[in-house]
Amino acid sequence: PIPGRPPDLANLPQGCRFAARCRSAQESCVDELPELQDGGGLQHLYACHFPVGTPEGDEARATNLAAGTTATGLDIEHLEAYIS
Repeated sequence: PIPGRPPDLANLPQGCRFAARCRSAQESCVDELPELQDGGGLQHLYACHFPVGTPEGDEARATNLAAGTTATGLDIEHLEAYIS
């Protein structure tokens, strides 16, 4: 789950709508809206630069854990404790 409040729909951020509360957020998430992708089977679609369970997602999360923060300034240790 992604904790926190959803974005203000009247004032959406430039990049990914979840970047401000995502534990894997990188600079590209803040700047660029990810494209909708086919998640394979059962009509599953997603839009993410660093999807959970992918090498890219694992690397982004590890980078943020090492830095202690995400590209948006989210305290990653607090977030990890909240999610776990």
